Amino acid sequence: MRYFRYILIPAVLFLLPGITYAGWVQQQSGTTAILHKVFFVNPLTGWVAGDSSLVLRTTDGGVNWVRSAFDTVFGKSEAFWFYDSNLGWVADSNGLYKTTDGGVNWQFLQNLNGAHFRDVVFVTPLKGWVTKNSGPDTPFGRYVGRLYCSSDGGITWVLRDSSNRWGYWKISFADSLFGMLAEGYPGHGIPYRFDSEGDTRRTTDGGNTWQILPITPDTFYPMYTSVQVLNRDYSWRAAYGLMYYLGVPMWSGGISKTTAGGVTWTRIINGVGYVGYGGYGDPNGLAFAIVDTLKGYILYSDNLMGTLDGGATWVTLSLPGVKHDICFTDSLNGWIVGDQGLILHTTDGGLGVWSEPTPLRLTPYALHPTVFPNPFISFASVPNYEAELFTLYDVSGRRVGTYKGDRIGEGLRAGVYFIRAESGSGRPVRVVKIR
Repeated sequence: MRYFRYILIPAVLFLLPGITYAGWVQQQSGTTAILHKVFFVNPLTGWVAGDSSLVLRTTDGGVNWVRSAFDTVFGKSEAFWFYDSNLGWVADSNGLYKTTDGGVNWQFLQNLNGAHFRDVVFVTPLKGWVTKNSGPDTPFGRYVGRLYCSSDGGITWVLRDSSNRWGYWKISFADSLFGMLAEGYPGHGIPYRFDSEGDTRRTTDGGNTWQILPITPDTFYPMYTSVQVLNRDYSWRAAYGLMYYLGVPMWSGGISKTTAGGVTWTRIINGVGYVGYGGYGDPNGLAFAIVDTLKGYILYSDNLMGTLDGGATWVTLSLPGVKHDICFTDSLNGWIVGDQGLILHTTDGGLGVWSEPTPLRLTPYALHPTVFPNPFISFASVPNYEAELFTLYDVSGRRVGTYKGDRIGEGLRAGVYFIRAESGSGRPVRVVKIR
């Protein structure tokens, strides 16, 4: 049986001799505006939305960013979604707009009674959903959550639900039938009713009915602010509430996951502070991105946290600037946006990958050393090179020891390390000791 513990290990950008950190590269956005949202439909085509009506578009993976005509007529961008390279929708403080040419031209659709748009998603070119909040409508300042559905590409909208008194937030679909909706505090129209009902809803019939899902165990008074559905079984959701962190009850943010379509949930991390709705506009907010059932990312303030084992262990990288949103198109290509026009891009997964600045003549094991097992508990080995010597570094770049290839990492405490041939050639390989 495998046993895992949480590993929250701060990593810093550092240089080893002859090695260049190549995890994330800052792209030139051409603006200093706050960038709130990023959306890519493939590794080349994507958009960024920000303050002052700003929308940027790229067709080369971010090498070049071009301002869209959107920013000449609209207000602050609040949510957007693209179905493909041409068809997309953007919601701002004035209403909802649509483009059929990748953002060159925009058509105003509706304002849906004004107020705050939270999310827009289209499951087909015609059928889409919008979540928004209107209000406040009570002495307590709560907002009325409204859920709208369109069946004609956004031309007309039907109000499907307005029973939530704390607001609707994110909505996500696996296909045209299966989706989940994140709400505000529990209550469903009854002020301050805290009970065992969860605040995430699920549909299996294309939104005709919505089932309230259970809360995560040991979580009380939750406000579910974000959800991402990978498939009909696997999803993540973010919450803020009273949770047990290190055995102590505290108000905290966290992420939980389901592998059973939302029937049961398991918390995979908490203690990450306030959870904003997708990180939008809040320097202490949280955004996340699921790549597959093992790999996922959490963006929290100046930290990027990543997991390669479904949330059992985590690696934390400290990246510059306040960041608000993250998007991955596959296991390697991802983007982060934030304050001061910040756009970061990775082509290697962004969790600490290293590359040589100049070509070297390398032995096979030095070029691509294979460490097994990885992660490991007591020690690992480099198959076929057990007699060779390898150097280990910690995440700060400090040399922690030299090991033969048959007992890599023996005696080390749990953590993330990098192994490299003692000769100094080749690129380091990331290894994880879990206890």
